[in-house]
Formats: sequence, structure tokens, C-alpha cells
Amino acid sequence: MGASLKKRIITITGTLVVLYAIYHINVLVQTKLGEKALAETGLVSMNLETAKLRSSETGKPVLVELSAIWCPSCRKLNKKVMSNQDVKAMIQNEFYFVRLEYEDDLAHQFRDTYQVSGFPTLVVLNAPKDPFLRLPLSYSPIEILASLQQVIAQKERP
Repeated sequence: MGASLKKRIITITGTLVVLYAIYHINVLVQTKLGEKALAETGLVSMNLETAKLRSSETGKPVLVELSAIWCPSCRKLNKKVMSNQDVKAMIQNEFYFVRLEYEDDLAHQFRDTYQVSGFPTLVVLNAPKDPFLRLPLSYSPIEILASLQQVIAQKERP
């Protein structure tokens, strides 16, 4: 092997190592930021099966947030919408709240069952007239609040 080829291999290997390190540092930073945004919502997540059981007993719908802790869009949803006092009050009073981490096994099952492919995604289980309802994604608390109010209003109709 010539000196020129060895030098190219070393350069390529070094570049790959640096890119690998940058990627993992970015994931760590994004994860820390996501954990902070999630904590700031103050929402307490229930276990999905428990929420579904309680929903079947009470008729109160389940709101599932499918999210990834490292995802900037998910962090934006938590910071702008889920932390909003009116949205949070609506969720706490009218829904059983479940947050699923996109990469967890339970989230994989959820995605398959409800045909969800991306995140963040908000899904209402036991929605009026439907076994589930995917809410339109918005980073506007007013729009999400309107969607949640619509679910509740439909639930109250005979």
C-alpha cells in the first residue's frame, strides 16, 4: 500500500470519527434540551394500558403524545403548546394523558396499531365516533386548544 493511499485512509477514518462524535454530542445536547422542555410542561404521563382501562370505565378520552426526547419539533410542541396553562388545564381536566417515547417498544406497537409514522403526533383514543383521532399538528396553543375542545364538544353530543 502506498503512502498516498495510507494518508487518504487515515484522513477518511479521522473525518468519520469526528463526524460520529459530533452526531452523538448533538443527540446528547438535544436530549438534555428535550428533557428540560418536557419537565417544564408539568404534565404527568400515565401508562397507556391504565389510561385505556380508565377511559373505558369513565368515557374520558385518552390523549397520547408520541414524541422523541431529542426531537427539536417535539421540544417546540412542549415549550409552545403543552406548557401553555390553558392547554395544560384542558388536558388535565378532560383527558387521560400519555406520552410515548418514539423509540420505546410500546411506541412501536402504538405506531403500528394506529398507523402513526412521524413525531410529534397527538392522538385521541376513544374519540367521539372514532376509535382514535389524530389531531392536526400545530405549534399554536389556540389551535390545539380548539382541537381538544372540539373533541370534548363532540363527546358531549348525544
